[in-house]
Amino acid sequence: MNRSSTFARSGLARFLLAGLVISFVATQVPWDDRLSGPGDAWHVRGELLGSWTADEVAFRPEGASAIPDDWRGSVEDALRSGEEVVLTKGGTIEWEPGLLTALGGLRVSSVLGVAAAVLGGFFFGVTRWWRLLSLCGVSTPYLAVARLTMLGMFFNLVVPGLTGGDVVKAGLAAKQHPGGRARAVMAVGLDRVIGFWALLMIALVSSVFMREELGVLIGPLAVLAAGLSVAIFVFVHPSFRRLLLDGGLGRLLPRRLSGLFDALRSISGRPGEFLIASILSVGNHVCIGLAVLSVARGMGDQTSFLGCLAATVVSSAVSAVPIAP
Repeated sequence: MNRSSTFARSGLARFLLAGLVISFVATQVPWDDRLSGPGDAWHVRGELLGSWTADEVAFRPEGASAIPDDWRGSVEDALRSGEEVVLTKGGTIEWEPGLLTALGGLRVSSVLGVAAAVLGGFFFGVTRWWRLLSLCGVSTPYLAVARLTMLGMFFNLVVPGLTGGDVVKAGLAAKQHPGGRARAVMAVGLDRVIGFWALLMIALVSSVFMREELGVLIGPLAVLAAGLSVAIFVFVHPSFRRLLLDGGLGRLLPRRLSGLFDALRSISGRPGEFLIASILSVGNHVCIGLAVLSVARGMGDQTSFLGCLAATVVSSAVSAVPIAP
């Protein structure tokens, strides 16, 4: 089998895999509008008429609805007959817009705001990893780093947790640098650690400011943030660094890990780079919060920026903890 044939088969396999993944994601997306009975006892698919963010909406079911007979009322009876109903916010029956309805209600300014915020977050994330790769001695063109970052983001969406994309990034980065695989992998690890530290700090500060809603998370987040901060301090402090890298630990580990220790030596003496990477991480999370804020405003929600930022960083921190980087 010649090389071109092998390349073609590999490309086809990747295309099919991507198609399967996209198909699976599409099946999990709520495309249709629907109503939910008290306690999610029943669901009815149909179409929301008018603005779904209004206090009162009309709903047209998809034909007659199979609602259990033990649920009786004017709305339930009308839905069983396939008739249009009018609902008021705050009642026992809730409406949920499908993806197309939700997106269709966004204003153009909100869409532009989301696009700008996402691009800003992408820039901060790519720049952070690009600098760390160069710092570890495996300089990579900026566009190549952007491409690998996009691949990592894609796998973060389809692999459970927040580290699936990092595994892919590490493998691809190592493949691009055969002579510096340990350094390339180390750059991915540093990118994850610094990003996770900044995430914990923002989540902790957000929880303190929103203690009424998130007070229960302050303790666990404080412990995690303190532990990771101590680990980073030990890593960058000259005395501890010499003890770890040049002492008995460095001599006990296999020689094949020498590249990893070389990378550690090259970056541990420049703590300022940790500060720059942390600032870039904060910029990334701020942009994500702005993107969520733009979506919320476009849908008529008046949640504050702090609320949107807290929602994104706290959820990310909680989901990342079970498989910490």
